[in-house]
Amino acid sequence: MAEDKKEFVRRFRAFHDAGEAGDWDKAIALGEALRTDFPDSFADNKQVKEGLAVAYYSRGFSYAELKKYKRAIEDFDKAIELKPDYAVAYYNRGVSYLVLEQYERAIEDFNKAIEIEPS
Repeated sequence: MAEDKKEFVRRFRAFHDAGEAGDWDKAIALGEALRTDFPDSFADNKQVKEGLAVAYYSRGFSYAELKKYKRAIEDFDKAIELKPDYAVAYYNRGVSYLVLEQYERAIEDFNKAIEIEPS
């Protein structure tokens, strides 16, 4: 069990480093591997879950900047799945829906973002 913890920590560091470097594809791949290979440690580790949510959010934001809104929405969905109180992910998913003229969905996301973060 101690070796599993050491391996988890080693792989978490690689995941963290990829995120710090802004390599979102690599960070997501490493984070999802942690989620799959260490489900108990992943579920119990808020830092890893939030880090993976940030990686999905950041990649989604990048896709939105490239005007790939459907792809951005997929990543915002994953970020919200991992961190249901991620107001900025709801907001940016709402912006993507707005651009795609999916107004009802945009309104739902904007309302949720306001509910979570009124300021």
